[in-house]
Amino acid sequence: MKKIYYLLFIAFLLSSNLFAQRSASTVYVKVVTNPSGIYFSTESDKVNKFGPTPVTIPLLRNRTYVFVFTKDGYQSKTISYKAGTGDLNVTLEPLAAPQINYNLSVSSNIAGADVYINNQPYGKTPLNVSLPSASYNVTVKLAGYTDFVSNVTLNSNQNINANFAPISYNLSVSSNISGADVYINNQPYGKTPLNVSLPSANYNVTVKLAGYTDFASNVTLNSNQNINANLTPSSYTLSVSSNIAGADVYINNKLYGKTPLNVSLQPAAYSVTVKSEGYLDYRTNINLTSNQNITAPLTAQKYIILSLPVGTKLWLNGKAYHLNWGNIKDDNKFDNVKTDTNDKREKYKEFKIYSETGRTDLIEIRYKNLITGPMNIEFNNKIKELRLSLFDK
Repeated sequence: MKKIYYLLFIAFLLSSNLFAQRSASTVYVKVVTNPSGIYFSTESDKVNKFGPTPVTIPLLRNRTYVFVFTKDGYQSKTISYKAGTGDLNVTLEPLAAPQINYNLSVSSNIAGADVYINNQPYGKTPLNVSLPSASYNVTVKLAGYTDFVSNVTLNSNQNINANFAPISYNLSVSSNISGADVYINNQPYGKTPLNVSLPSANYNVTVKLAGYTDFASNVTLNSNQNINANLTPSSYTLSVSSNIAGADVYINNKLYGKTPLNVSLQPAAYSVTVKSEGYLDYRTNINLTSNQNITAPLTAQKYIILSLPVGTKLWLNGKAYHLNWGNIKDDNKFDNVKTDTNDKREKYKEFKIYSETGRTDLIEIRYKNLITGPMNIEFNNKIKELRLSLFDK
């Protein structure tokens, strides 16, 4: 077959009067192609072909030829070649495969997530898109969740399901007293110190310890965060003693007991009063932020004894003084009320009146329409009894 093509080529040269040119000479050119096995022709005569490559052909020196190389599955190539300039090497490029599209379906456990294919936005889940056969990087994004990433070679219809997991951050909870119970959104999570991984969200954190006030905090967990619970005692012990045992102790005007007294109270401000009959009241104000002791130095209170007719009213230092006459009975008599031995019509009762100043006090007595007017009286405990008999004249 090669011989036939060679003879045809010689005939072509003769018909072209190539040999008639005295100054021309023949050269043998090796034609090599990639891929090999290609038949080729001149552009002016595509019927007569040379080949298959590699092949050596005779050409006229210095003459320019235009060759056309063709092969099934490859792109044709036209080469202009001047004979005598060396071997002819030709590479044919394969024909591009016909484009085939396939369907790519992208869904997610939470609808509405953004879909990126090769970093380009394509829409939201659920998504169906037709793409040429190739390799793709698929990223599915949703705020508050970890990105879903998948690489796919699309050589058939394919489905991708993005299963989102919430973005988690570390929450560390400590307290000034270790071993406290930690509650997150009212659920027990452990004891301090505690480290827990939680999805990004808002949380209520409560730290509890018996005998201490609960610590509560609200946190928006959008990064790793630390909470330090400074626990303060829910109550402190207040100890009250006095130099006179059995004195009444009033806290915020409420009777709590007698000295010596130990009482548990919440942290707060309190007024403390210690009272004992015959002694001046002891008063103090405290801010209970720790266990505290109060010692009340009670001093004796001076007094006088007054025998007063029933119905008498008394003012001490300009203030009405409460006189307890007892209960009125059916016979209009009073408890502990005595009858005057000299005047049976008059009934009286003895009262022990304590000094407010410890020195000189003003006493004013009113009985029916009678007024004594202010009287200076020394409360020195030496006056055993001051008998006042008032008559309505």
